[in-house]
Amino acid sequence: MVSIFNVPVEDWAAFCQEFSNKHAGEPVTIEVLSSSQVEDPAAESTVIARECPMHSLRLEHSGGEDLLIFLDRHSPQGGPQFVVAPRQIRLEQPDTNEPGRLRVDTVDGQVLFLHLPVPVLPGLLDGI
Repeated sequence: MVSIFNVPVEDWAAFCQEFSNKHAGEPVTIEVLSSSQVEDPAAESTVIARECPMHSLRLEHSGGEDLLIFLDRHSPQGGPQFVVAPRQIRLEQPDTNEPGRLRVDTVDGQVLFLHLPVPVLPGLLDGI
């Protein structure tokens, strides 16, 4: 079973800051499903970063709301990965002691998964 926490839109900025504070430097893997793959259970996601140190996750406003996932500048990918116009952000944590993941659904129908190397830390959502 998986526990899911949907982050309310008004809490996105605070959530991103807290997530960054708790997980900066951890190796993360980022995968993307295109809009045509989302409904296909057999579809394989595209890995755009594998076990690269996360630098920060933050919400920036530039005409709309853009969620930026920054990997460490020394990572092989060497720069930010962008998810434009998120529609939903949620944490998914197995009830076992397995690693959790962040899921971002975009307005254009893509889904991005940011896999953590460890379970989501208790208290991450405190105060949000």
